Amino acid sequence: MTVCCLCRDEQAAGNMSDRIRRSFPTATELLILDNPSGEWDCYGAIRHFLKEAQGDLIVVIHDDIEFGDLSSPLLLERIREISIKDRSASLFGVAGISSKGQRGIGHFYDATCEQNWGFPDGGQASSLDECFLVIKNGQGINVSDGLEGYHFYGTDLCLNTMSLGLSCYVIDYPLIHKSAGSLNENFFAARDRFEEHLLNQCLDRFVRTTCTVFYGSTSRLKQCWALALSLVLLESPRHRDFDLACRCILKRGFTRFGRLPFSLMILVARLQMSYQRWISDVTWWRQNWRHCLPRGLSS
Repeated sequence: MTVCCLCRDEQAAGNMSDRIRRSFPTATELLILDNPSGEWDCYGAIRHFLKEAQGDLIVVIHDDIEFGDLSSPLLLERIREISIKDRSASLFGVAGISSKGQRGIGHFYDATCEQNWGFPDGGQASSLDECFLVIKNGQGINVSDGLEGYHFYGTDLCLNTMSLGLSCYVIDYPLIHKSAGSLNENFFAARDRFEEHLLNQCLDRFVRTTCTVFYGSTSRLKQCWALALSLVLLESPRHRDFDLACRCILKRGFTRFGRLPFSLMILVARLQMSYQRWISDVTWWRQNWRHCLPRGLSS
C-alpha cells in the first residue's frame, strides 16, 4: 500500500507523516509532497503519485485528515468485502454520491459533527469526495489531461474509472476531516472549467457531486437546471458558505440565462426538492407506521 498526500507546508507534511505512521504499518510506502510555494496542484500531484507509487493500493488524502482509532486492517477489510461482491471495484472513498438516486452516501466526521448518510445501493458511487481516495494500482485509472487546480479531481477520477468499465464505491471508514470545504469564487471558477471539460467530452448527462451539479453538453436549458440545482442542494442542510456560494451562483445564472428565467428555474428546483422529500417521507411512513403506534395498537 502507498499513502500519498499533498501538504501545504513542511509542518503539515511532518504532522501528516506522523499520523499515517500511527495508523498504517511501517512497511507502508509514503509519498508526501511539501507544497509551500504552490508548485503542485492536486491534478499534477495525483499524476505524480500514480506514476511513482509501488503499492497495490494507492491512498490519496488531504493533509487535514485524522484517523482516530482507525487502522489499515479495517481499510483493507472494507475494500476486500466490496471486491468480493464486485470484481470491477477499483476506486473507493468515504463520502460521495450514489450511482442510483443521486443521494449523498457515506459516514465520516467533519469539522463540526458526525455525518452519516448511510450506504444505499451498497455504496456504489458516481462521484467521490476528495478528502480520502483509494485507487487500485495497475487499472489504468488517472485524472484527465488538461485539467488542473484543487477541485473535482474525485469526480474526474470516477468518470474515468467508469469509462474503463470499472466501479467506484463509498466504504464505511469513518475518519475525521477537519474541513467542510470552501465554496468561494475559486470553487465556482473551477466548476466553470470542469463543466467546460465535460462539454468537450460530449458527456450528455448530469453529474452531481456533494457540493454542486454539472451538465456536460450544449443544452442551455439543462445547464440552467444544473446551476439551479447547485443552489438548492446547498440550502438544506444549509452549507456554512451558503451566502457566499449563493452570490457566486446567482451572478452566473443571471448573466448566462437572464434574471427571470434563472429565478424561475430555482423555484422549480425547490419545488422538485420538496416533492422528493415528501415522497421519501410517505415511503418511510408506509414502511414504518406500525412501529410508531403505541404498544397494543399496532398488534
